[in-house]
Amino acid sequence: MTPAIFNKLVKEVYQEGKRKLNDASKGYSGDDDRLSFFKRAGDLDGETPERALKGMWKKHLVSVLDIIKMTEECPEKLTIALVREKICDSMNYHPLLLALLVERIGAQDQQKDIFESAVPYSGEVTGNE
Repeated sequence: MTPAIFNKLVKEVYQEGKRKLNDASKGYSGDDDRLSFFKRAGDLDGETPERALKGMWKKHLVSVLDIIKMTEECPEKLTIALVREKICDSMNYHPLLLALLVERIGAQDQQKDIFESAVPYSGEVTGNE
């Protein structure tokens, strides 16, 4: 796969993920807290929101593992739409976990840029990495 095609794929997957996260927020968070679903789920079992997220994420990880298994056992059943859906659903748990952890670590300073110390990333793959 060429870097140009790969970059297009990555861009599309992240755009789809962002759309799904925004759509899901309408159904899962009844207030202004985008993370309230995980906090409430954690409260049910006396666990952290991060552990609650992990429990929900497992379903999506199993789906991705099933896709990998399908490549060996029944590749004819794989479709781009199915693969994109399952990978995107699983991927979306990364920013949700990041948000929970940023809130936990930096709760006293929510205005701070969480990426200020990160190495700049252009978002492009050149093939030279």
